[in-house]
Formats: sequence, C-alpha cells, structure tokens
Amino acid sequence: MISGASILYKNYDSIVSAQETIDKNLVIRNAIKEFVSRNGRYPCPAPLNAPPDSIRYGREDSTPAASPPDCDSPAYYNEAGIRGTGPVLAPPSSSRGIFITPGRATTGNIIIGTIPTRSLNISDDNMYDGHGMRYVYAITARMASPGYDVSHDIGGIDIQDENGQSLSSTPGHVAYSFFSPGIDRRGAYNHEGVVIESCDTTKDAGENCDNDNVFSAALLKRY
Repeated sequence: MISGASILYKNYDSIVSAQETIDKNLVIRNAIKEFVSRNGRYPCPAPLNAPPDSIRYGREDSTPAASPPDCDSPAYYNEAGIRGTGPVLAPPSSSRGIFITPGRATTGNIIIGTIPTRSLNISDDNMYDGHGMRYVYAITARMASPGYDVSHDIGGIDIQDENGQSLSSTPGHVAYSFFSPGIDRRGAYNHEGVVIESCDTTKDAGENCDNDNVFSAALLKRY
C-alpha cells in the first residue's frame, strides 16, 4: 500500500508540475508580447548561470553601454566571455551563461539564455518551470535590436518534432522560442544557476541543450 501510494503521489506531483509549467508559459508569452508592444523589439535573454544575488540575474544581457539594450551589436559579440575577435563565432561561453550560434545565412545569429524576468516586469518565479529548472529562451538577435522592424517576424530558429520535421510553415523561420527542460535534467540549470546534468547529444533530448538554432518540441520525449 505504501508503494502504491508513493506511485500515486509521484503521478500527482508530475501533473501539478506540468500544469504549473503550462500556466507560466502563458505568463511568459504575454509578457514578451507586451514587451514588444512597448519597446518595438524582443528582449535579450538573461544569463542561464547568474545566481539570484547577481546583478545580471533576470536581466537582459546586452552591451553594457547600450541604451536601450542591444544584443545584436558587434560590441556585444566582441565582449569578453562572449565572443573572440574576428568574424567567426567563438565556442559558446559556459562561464557567461549566454550562448551565441549562427541562424540561417539571411537572419544572423541566435542568442540563447533564460527568461529576463526583471526586464519583463514579471515575478522571478517565472524563470523556472514546474520542475524548478530554468527555462531556455532563444531569440534571433536582430529581433532584439532597436530599430529593426519586428513586424517582418522572420527569424532563424527551427523547431522540429521527434521525427526531425519542422513544425513551422517555413522551416527555420521562427523568431524566438522558450521552453521548459521538463523532466529531462540534461543541460538544465537550477535555481542557483548551476547545470544539473551535463548535456548528452547522443540522446534525442540533447537537441535542446546543444546550443544550436534547432530545438525539439516532441509530444513524447525519448531519452
């Protein structure tokens, strides 16, 4: 009976966590929509690894001197810890908690981090899914640049199903994406900004933690 009760509790806990994630998804989506309406651009991501007591926690990561923030400027890409000098992207900076990867040739780079809750004026609790892991937020960099016409809404992100088929009407044209790591802990960051489990790209779930411009939105996640 104890074993049975334990299984039932775990199932109930999973349902509650899933519902909490769904509720937060709506809050985040609406906050981003309002941000775009107010600012004429999308927000830059916040660092995935910033601890709660850090000044970078929940805030857009961008060129420090830029006002408004701009995460699609050469100064930002060349900032220490993000990108080396020259036109070629440096390897992702795990120390920075922000990742830059090429999108499609015509759309420029993709910036990957977490939800900038404080820049969106929402509770920091919305940075975490129902399982207590930080959301991943990816944006086509030029869409977070002041002066760019976001009404074009043509991005460089591709979202695929479990069979590798694009879920957008035009593959690789998604402007932004945010998602919960869910029950898969690989590559996920906890409340303190520490990676819970290293990313394993040999598994299907590795598509969402390899820091490229392709993400998976499978109904049934295979590990």
